[in-house]
Amino acid sequence: MGNSHLKLTLTQDGRHAVDAIGFGLGEYHEQIRQGQPFSVCYTVEMNEFRGAKNLQLRIKDIRWE
Repeated sequence: MGNSHLKLTLTQDGRHAVDAIGFGLGEYHEQIRQGQPFSVCYTVEMNEFRGAKNLQLRIKDIRWE
């Protein structure tokens, strides 16, 4: 999502996929593509786009394990 933002779908143990967005966290894109496990600090918010409402995670920070 642009160069400065990160948009992805997160799962834990392959279950419960949820959309997530991290504004200003685009620099983490390459590390995430490598498939390394990581933890996220986030808040839950309602995303409304073109009349559809969905829960999404707003990523605040990422930490590699």
